[in-house]
Amino acid sequence: ARTLEQEAHPALDKLTSKISTLNLERVRQIKSRLVAITGRVQK
Repeated sequence: ARTLEQEAHPALDKLTSKISTLNLERVRQIKSRLVAITGRVQK
């Protein structure tokens, strides 16, 4: 299983090189997963 961080870096790299709806959506999904994990950790 890939870690969230391993998934996030290439997605951000793609977004910085080419801003597209697909890349924005991918980064948005990763961010929402990070926020969910952070919320669980802080409880």
